[in-house]
Amino acid sequence: MKWLTFIILVVGLIFSSVLIQWIPGQGDFTINKMYTLSEGSEKLLEKIEEPITLQFYFSSSVEQIMDESTTIFFKNYAARIEGLLNQFVRASNGNIVLEKIDPRPDTKEEEEATRAGLQSQELPTGESLFLGLLAIQADQEETITIFNPQREALIEYDIAQVIYKVQQIDKPKVGLITSLPVMGSEIPPMAMMQNPNLRPDPKWYFVEELEAHYDIVEIQGNETTLPKDLNALVIVHPKGLSQQLQYEIDQYIMEDNPAFISVDSSSYIERSQQQSRGGMFMGPQGTASDLETLFKAYGIVFDQSKFVGDRQKASLVGGRNGQPTRHPAWITIGNLDKNSPITANLDTLVFAETGSFSIHSSVINKMKIEAYAESSEQSSDLDTTMLPYGTPENLMQSVGIGDPKTLAGFVRGTFKTAFPEGKPDPMEAPKEGEEPKEQTFSKSDQHKENSSENAKLFVLADTDFLADPFTVQRINILGMNAIEPLNSNVAFFRNVLDSLAGSDDLIGIRGKGSSTRPFTLVNEIKMVAEQNFQNELEQVNTELSNIRQSISELQRSNTDTSSIVLTPEVRKQLLKFKEQEAQIMSRRREIRKELREDIERLDSMLAGVNLLVVPLIIGIFGVNFFRKRYAFR
Repeated sequence: MKWLTFIILVVGLIFSSVLIQWIPGQGDFTINKMYTLSEGSEKLLEKIEEPITLQFYFSSSVEQIMDESTTIFFKNYAARIEGLLNQFVRASNGNIVLEKIDPRPDTKEEEEATRAGLQSQELPTGESLFLGLLAIQADQEETITIFNPQREALIEYDIAQVIYKVQQIDKPKVGLITSLPVMGSEIPPMAMMQNPNLRPDPKWYFVEELEAHYDIVEIQGNETTLPKDLNALVIVHPKGLSQQLQYEIDQYIMEDNPAFISVDSSSYIERSQQQSRGGMFMGPQGTASDLETLFKAYGIVFDQSKFVGDRQKASLVGGRNGQPTRHPAWITIGNLDKNSPITANLDTLVFAETGSFSIHSSVINKMKIEAYAESSEQSSDLDTTMLPYGTPENLMQSVGIGDPKTLAGFVRGTFKTAFPEGKPDPMEAPKEGEEPKEQTFSKSDQHKENSSENAKLFVLADTDFLADPFTVQRINILGMNAIEPLNSNVAFFRNVLDSLAGSDDLIGIRGKGSSTRPFTLVNEIKMVAEQNFQNELEQVNTELSNIRQSISELQRSNTDTSSIVLTPEVRKQLLKFKEQEAQIMSRRREIRKELREDIERLDSMLAGVNLLVVPLIIGIFGVNFFRKRYAFR
């Protein structure tokens, strides 16, 4: 009877293992829920109108051309990507089809991967490794050229973004308001006749990047309306905007439309242009920009008479006599957040003579700033009048210590309109001898008093941040213009705009942690053992250094300088050194042996637990079931 019970139990375990494979549903027990789609992804999938095909290109034959450890890493990484892709397929209600393709060398699949624009990783063997995605809907295509392991926490976001973009037929429309010559400048015919070597100023590189992905509509500062159907609004260095245009901007934001606003307390580019033209220098006040009317209503504090000086994050620039020196008004920010889609792939951001902004104390409980760039604690506000004449060394001496200041970030909360009375009516300049007329307003039925909590406003307190001299280097190679980025400024701007002009669902997708989970206990054992080893090693090294110094002193004290003769004292020290060396080597072997044994013992224990815990739980359940069954009889 006991053998029969045992056989039934074993058969039950096997049957339950097979049955589990057929049971619908699944569980995600990873600590960061890496295989569970975010709510934003699920909402995005609900809006798919036509089927989408996802072609996942992975060189699964990679084990033939790479070493074992690298092969295991890429296979595990590809398995995680494929697992998430399957989650998208399951949640799409049949609207997404997944095709897994292995682009082996010299095959049609490799040619298709190359045609789609997927990026291959060249290996020492000359073979290519593909790990990318092609999304197809009708005649539209979007790609992830390569899944970068550094963006592992953002795999879901990247996949969702491709699914969103492949459904967009037309380029998103972006309005651009600026007082800077970002669109380039033409040379007048007369000037060209006088000097044929003159060349027009090119568009700023950030504009070229925008035009590749967006439909750009330039809006002059004296206009009174905004174009219809804008997907986003970009305002850079706003100066002299009409009251009517400011009202239109205000209402655009009140309707929860996305806006990117870049202001400046001191535009280095504009000041350089004034000096190059040889005109009257207006001082730094003439190179500042602000949206004071709107900012004041929204609770945003920006002082256009102050710039931020930073000791810790000061950029390295050329100083006197060619010697490099740190410039506190030019701030370099690294160590960016790798869990944010906006900054995950970025290296450094550079701000030149930047201002800062904050939330007014009256709305501190209603509004908040999601900062993406901040100064260090070794920074302070300085007066912009110091900039034209102050050297980096003088400015550095003036920098104090204070709280970090926000240079760039989202402003979150509910905004109140800056024009509660409605749109300002155009005013004619008073004729000579007449009193100025009082401002009148008109309010339409569409006028909004405030935004919702979902308003999207990004503020950047520097406009030089986007200027070519601070972002890229233009290189002429064989008569062709090439661009070499100096930092991640333009990429940061693109990422912010993609976040603003994209789907609300994309913004809500969270980043997830790495799939690599360290064995903390193993690392702890290693750390303790290695620390003990290191402490003892340092102590012995100190003793050895002292011995060698004593040997040198004894040798220098020898009266016979024509030959090296070891005195009895030196021989004694050398003998002591060799004995200590032997003891050190023996102790080192013992520590390494103990370290290996501890780790191997822990590995064996973990492997045993992993193998036995599930069958043990099922076995206990089965034994308990049969025990109760026989007791009932």
